[in-house]
Amino acid sequence: VVIFVDSLGDTKKQAKKRVETNKGLSTALRAYTKKAKASGASYSDYWMLYRYVRIHKPKEILECGTGVTTVVMAHALFENEQEGVRGRITSMEEFEMYHQDAVSCFPEYLKKYVDFIYSPKVEDYYHLFRGVRYKDVPKDRHYEFVFIDGPKTDAPSDGMKTFDLELIRVLERAQNPVFALVDTRMSTCFALKCVLQDGKVKFDYANEVGIIGPCTKNDLRSDWNGITKGLGPRPIKSGSIKSVLK
Repeated sequence: VVIFVDSLGDTKKQAKKRVETNKGLSTALRAYTKKAKASGASYSDYWMLYRYVRIHKPKEILECGTGVTTVVMAHALFENEQEGVRGRITSMEEFEMYHQDAVSCFPEYLKKYVDFIYSPKVEDYYHLFRGVRYKDVPKDRHYEFVFIDGPKTDAPSDGMKTFDLELIRVLERAQNPVFALVDTRMSTCFALKCVLQDGKVKFDYANEVGIIGPCTKNDLRSDWNGITKGLGPRPIKSGSIKSVLK
């Protein structure tokens, strides 16, 4: 797993400068954010995602939560294709308004890299853990990279906070390693820490990002004792995005 080491210790100001140095990327971002309703993430997130996709060149990306980050990764795929590697983003969105807005505002030259899917969220369970996931994620795609920034974790049945379960369903089908980043969602990182083998989940507290994997289906715990082992007073281990993305 590789990203330029000097890109992850950046302040937000430095990250913004790096993004703006890439004229194509910065032009696409300005055009999209000027028209779209989505609030977006931080420039640190944009730079991190852009560099990950550029260096690793994943052919199948699952994005949970359509938005400005979709533009960032799609532009990275555009640049990857100039080097002979074609990739695709399956971008899921639970709110029809944001889905339609993203499609209508998205830069035309980047649309061919994204499969925009509007899907309601549903409740689901993995053993004793209740979570939410998108109902209509395509299951026939071999996702290599997953970015989790949706759906909202409140359960449809009672509004209680749960976690994003989507990565578990991806891993159940994964023969090859899958790497994931989780944007700020501590409840999701905690649940994943409990159901994945030791050392597979870390959290970069400085950059507020969960670092998951790489994992396959063999890294999912299925035994009761293994899962409950993670329920004690064991905070998520601190990790640096630099150590994983280099």
